[in-house]
Amino acid sequence: MSTTTAARPPAPEPGNTANSQWPAGHPRRRLILLVLCLSLLVVVIDNTILNTALPTLARVLHAGTSSLQWITDAYTLCFAALLIPAGALGDRYGRLLSLLGGLAVFAAGSAAAAFAPGTGILTGARIVMGLGAAFGGRSHLRVPDTAGGAG
Repeated sequence: MSTTTAARPPAPEPGNTANSQWPAGHPRRRLILLVLCLSLLVVVIDNTILNTALPTLARVLHAGTSSLQWITDAYTLCFAALLIPAGALGDRYGRLLSLLGGLAVFAAGSAAAAFAPGTGILTGARIVMGLGAAFGGRSHLRVPDTAGGAG
């Protein structure tokens, strides 16, 4: 059983994220951090918007307490259940693909939620949004570690 590490840059020493390829960190690390922060903001602010809109949703969609609870918790439940498997898939197939795919799925779920005619479709769209957030959110945890550097 032999493994080749020629495709990868050398591993950083413990406590130091710099390596010989980029001694001071990735040249675009600040831009990478900005993109990650903005994409995380989109994923996190969604629950704030939903909680603000709950009275309107109850009135317009004729949603009861149970339906509103499912609309609120479907996203969090899916996100929490898929965070670890999404991380494993992201590590296997690429963190950038995981981030972009997760944000695309999140956007599709968000569009479906915006035009949902009833509570069932809205709950399903929130599940899709949780799926996208799990893939995108896991990338937020790993990419800064990869692109970071000393200083």
